[in-house]
Amino acid sequence: MIKHTVQGPELPVGMTHHSLVQINSTVSLLIGGITSSEYSSPKTYYFDHIKQQFLQGPELNIGRYYHTSSIITDQITDEKYVVVSGGMNNSIGVLDSAEVLINNKWRFGM
Repeated sequence: MIKHTVQGPELPVGMTHHSLVQINSTVSLLIGGITSSEYSSPKTYYFDHIKQQFLQGPELNIGRYYHTSSIITDQITDEKYVVVSGGMNNSIGVLDSAEVLINNKWRFGM
């Protein structure tokens, strides 16, 4: 089977050291990083795989780069949450905090 590559969509801004997590089969979330205008960006962008477009998401409480992101599942309610943890911030340095996306708002994890 021969596979080929396809060019992806243009990012909303130039960026590096961000993270990307797939929320479901049609939406992913691009999180933080170093952008062309911010060293520790708090910005997030939803990517709609069907429309092939980015939409601005909720801002992190702390801008981050070199962080990680994942989906966790509440074992009681079976709800899924996006979690961002660690990384670096230009003003603070190394981060030991986590943020959880609940109802489209970032809250600090415990």
